[in-house]
Amino acid sequence: IAMAPLTGLFAVSFALQGQPTYANLRSLSSSRTSFSASTSSDDVELSTLCTLFGASPSDLLSLKTNEDGIRGVFLERSVEEGEDILKIPLDSCLRDDNPPDWLRSASITDEVNDSYVVVEEWVPRLTASLLEMQLSESKSEGQKLWLDLLPTNLHELLPIHWNPEVVASTQSRSLELAVDSAFFSRSSILGDLMLKRSDLTKEQFEMALDLVQTR
Repeated sequence: IAMAPLTGLFAVSFALQGQPTYANLRSLSSSRTSFSASTSSDDVELSTLCTLFGASPSDLLSLKTNEDGIRGVFLERSVEEGEDILKIPLDSCLRDDNPPDWLRSASITDEVNDSYVVVEEWVPRLTASLLEMQLSESKSEGQKLWLDLLPTNLHELLPIHWNPEVVASTQSRSLELAVDSAFFSRSSILGDLMLKRSDLTKEQFEMALDLVQTR
């Protein structure tokens, strides 16, 4: 699994099969752009990020807020089905196949889990790699810019962090079951990670895990 620095902004991750050189994001259908969006500093930062990470094309995607107030990723021109929307060298991606030494020193607990929300085995490895980048004192300019563009708090958006009373107020039994299942699926992962880096806070681990599971 790779967490590409740019697509990490767009909730996309890649399963690596074999050893390709690039991670490609392709159009699944033809698209004709027709929208009005405001320009923000994020547009410039996204183009700069593409250049710093060797991604191409560098001017096709932008972060904008449209006339309805919806912020997201927009195409700057029409694309055809199968056209590369973004191509990123894998050596610019955050990958789970080379986790930091502190994670490899002991295996993550492998417990039988009866819940229907399963945390895949690559999740703690990618979470540890993200934490290692965040803590590094020798980040590249691209890494600094990418990290600055990521959310800093997802608690209001993710039901797993909501108070039980708030979840219950939705009157959705399926949501309550999903939240309970996700909580217990993550608890052992968080516990193991915290044992390996006792110098970090639970909030730091939770935020990194939130980012990995929502990118």
